[in-house]
Amino acid sequence: MEDHSQAVRIEHAGADNGSQTAQQLRELGGDVFPIGERVPGAAGLAVDFHQWYAAWRAACGVTGTETPAALHVRAHDAFEAHIPWAQLDGAAFGIADEDGGPLRRGGPIRLYVPGGASDCLHVKQLAAMVFDEQPLPEDEATYGFRNIVEPAQLRKR
Repeated sequence: MEDHSQAVRIEHAGADNGSQTAQQLRELGGDVFPIGERVPGAAGLAVDFHQWYAAWRAACGVTGTETPAALHVRAHDAFEAHIPWAQLDGAAFGIADEDGGPLRRGGPIRLYVPGGASDCLHVKQLAAMVFDEQPLPEDEATYGFRNIVEPAQLRKR
């Protein structure tokens, strides 16, 4: 049985929902490169987001040529980001430490968005990606921690 805490869940129109591990991202992502080439000061090995996306779409049988309007990502620590597609130029998945072993800092999978509006779009401990067809308001990225409040917490004591 696959350990889903080590995989990123993926939702995309026209494809069955599923998940991929860092190794599976590596297999579809093309050439592996040092992430420091795109994100100064970052360490580890990465694969190109767009190369992975094209290969993943083909493997899933997603047809059509339209690209999503945005990417919604969630991390294991409740951090979320909504990223306009245009800001994903140069994006990459951090998939391993420099020695090729599992990504210890921010892993097992990390999304780097060097062309994004903020360094906060470098999402560590990636848990889910939702490819969204709806454009974001004003085509701007949003990000922050998701605050879940249970109804019982709202009641007066």
